[in-house]
Amino acid sequence: MNSLPFTDARSAKDWLILLPLINTPVAHAELRHAMRALASSDLAVLESLKALEILRESVHDVQFALLTEYAAKPLPLNTHEQAQWLAACDLWGSMADAYARCWEAAVAKDSVVHEFLALLAQRTLRCLGFVIRGFYTVGQKVPDTIWEKTFACYCLAEKQNICEQKVKDSLLYVGETTTVQAVFIHGLLLSAANPGQYTLKRLLWIDLRLELLALRSSIALAAPAAPGKTALQIDLNHPAPPQRIGVPLHGTSVREIDTLALAQVLSKRIKLLRQGKMPEELGLGKDFSPQVTTDILLDLYRFWCDHSTERAPREATARTVPVILGLHAQHRYVMDSLYQTPPQEAGFGSRDLLDIHLFGDVASTRQAASVQALPPLSHGK
Repeated sequence: MNSLPFTDARSAKDWLILLPLINTPVAHAELRHAMRALASSDLAVLESLKALEILRESVHDVQFALLTEYAAKPLPLNTHEQAQWLAACDLWGSMADAYARCWEAAVAKDSVVHEFLALLAQRTLRCLGFVIRGFYTVGQKVPDTIWEKTFACYCLAEKQNICEQKVKDSLLYVGETTTVQAVFIHGLLLSAANPGQYTLKRLLWIDLRLELLALRSSIALAAPAAPGKTALQIDLNHPAPPQRIGVPLHGTSVREIDTLALAQVLSKRIKLLRQGKMPEELGLGKDFSPQVTTDILLDLYRFWCDHSTERAPREATARTVPVILGLHAQHRYVMDSLYQTPPQEAGFGSRDLLDIHLFGDVASTRQAASVQALPPLSHGK
């Protein structure tokens, strides 16, 4: 069992001061050990929550510094990159478990942390959102177990009626407050944005913008969508990324994401960018040029608000292509003379050029080369 390196919030602060944050591998390993221990410790719930809030910013900084060790690398990852990626996912997962432990203890109304119920739910879901993002940074599919855990947390928040309560978060890129529902939508929209097509820089840019965009949307039994389109849907009983299909799902467990509000926000910014506004004037940062920013927003609009619900019809034609599998079979096919090399036009070599200079043509050389051997003489008796 992991031993906790501190005994209360005050000692956690002292421990953090001595942590060599400039040495990313060492600091990451120490924080991961501390989070694992905190998630399974019997430390008082209020002290655990205080310790988590003290360590939270440092965890974010160290995780971001470690990102370049494994993200956007050629696949498959080598042994070192794989280990760093798994360590990063483990730290986010352990932090989510530590917050979830406090969340479970906060359910009782007489709990000393009951007033922080929404905050604990938001922190738990945000850590799970970072786990989801971690899989996309290495081009991997998010496991079903992660979606199941994320959906289970949101279902619990729905039952506790805390999904729309405002929660303060000092680590937000834009604004100071968010909600449990917005954090859940954040992860869903990131998965619906076809994250595999983006570079690491663009993926992180989208992730930051979603802190604001997710607040503009909402989840309901029936949510508005762009004209002529159906909304993105999820089924709480079948955890998975949101999808839009021709025949909408129905049932008490089905939820829809408001894509009409997203369409309005995105289209307004696209219009202003085309009119000459700079991205930083619209709260879109200085990472990309106006044209690149417009292209990304158009992609997001297409995936979230305007994606086709039906596949384009294909022509029903039977086509066959001969294929030879295996080097041995290919070699045998060539050696059996079933394969002929493409015809080549006769060219002039260095010997031909020399003959042209000496004799004026190459007829004599080619004629000599075409002379066949005479048959053997027969001796009569």
